[in-house]
Amino acid sequence: MYVSNGEIQQVIESVWTTLLGFEAQPADGTTALPDDLTGCVHITGEWDGVVTLVCPRRMVQRASGVMFGIDAAAAPKDLLNDALGELINVLGGNLKALMPGPSRLSLPIVVDGSDYTMAIRNARVVNHVSFQCDDDCMTICVMEADSRPAEM
Repeated sequence: MYVSNGEIQQVIESVWTTLLGFEAQPADGTTALPDDLTGCVHITGEWDGVVTLVCPRRMVQRASGVMFGIDAAAAPKDLLNDALGELINVLGGNLKALMPGPSRLSLPIVVDGSDYTMAIRNARVVNHVSFQCDDDCMTICVMEADSRPAEM
């Protein structure tokens, strides 16, 4: 199942505008920053895959400020994780609705930093899209479980 750039763009624009009041526009690409945070959810069922969202810490701080009504610069780490966890959960839920059903969404996983490797066995990237939000750039990646039999 392929999720188009346009579908991802509609979901991002809707979630960012509705939940945060931020504008997000498609961007050419992004560079990983040492203080990035990554959120991840798995979708299982009729369609199996993973959705990741990589955001600069500054963007997650701004989102925390809006979501929790606090000073963004003073947001503690646990609230940053909660904010990104909620964002990837909402994003994943909206993308799950575009997939064949029935399916389930996992609890969100949040990784702090950019010095890591994520390996998802038997998954292939079906879409990788970047968005600009003010001075920050975020990246959404959709990976699909490869159901083809392994070659021997």
